[in-house]
Amino acid sequence: MRKAAIILAGGQAKRFQVKGERWIDKALAELFDKPLLIHIIEKVMPVVDETIICVNSQTRKLKYSRLLQHYSNKDVKLCIDEHFTFVKKGPAVAITTGLKATDADYCIILPCDTPFIQPSVVEYLFNAVKGADIAVPIHPKGKLETLMMTCKRSNIVHIAETLCELGRDRPDDLIRGASEIIFVYAVSELKNCDPEFKSFININSQEDLNRLTTRVVKGGLLEKA
Repeated sequence: MRKAAIILAGGQAKRFQVKGERWIDKALAELFDKPLLIHIIEKVMPVVDETIICVNSQTRKLKYSRLLQHYSNKDVKLCIDEHFTFVKKGPAVAITTGLKATDADYCIILPCDTPFIQPSVVEYLFNAVKGADIAVPIHPKGKLETLMMTCKRSNIVHIAETLCELGRDRPDDLIRGASEIIFVYAVSELKNCDPEFKSFININSQEDLNRLTTRVVKGGLLEKA
């Protein structure tokens, strides 16, 4: 079973920007002296056969290529997002691009702003999706991690492409379009893999680089009795 990681790194990161200051590429923002993109690549590479980064321009592709050479990550594939008539950009386009760029049996889709994703969580999600179309973490109040999921590529790539052709640009539409979905309860099922829930630390703003707060407890998400 071939496994691939598809890392989404083509967004504008609007919440990461500071009004009146120059635009900053969040994927290149440094945490512990290393870009976020490199953190996540190094986390997933030991547990996948292929790593793909989806970007939205040739300029970004060249910039990331130089970064990968600097960190000696030469086995990473960089793909520029495809263009669809009714959806020009966004995560759905990036996901579709990544799924079409590999022949892996199963893929994990991840945003570039989860630098502490644990390899054990990646493995768990790959195991969970066997026999289904998609496996996605779910929090106690029902919130889904729509940019962190594993999928059976051969089934989902057609759904993803069709949704883009129809102008559907929400990544959660992939979940709605899947025939069989496995919901992985983050608090209970992933606790042994990641006791501190580091995998759910998202860097949305520049302040988050200092806070490093996990989404599992943020906003009052509590473990059920």
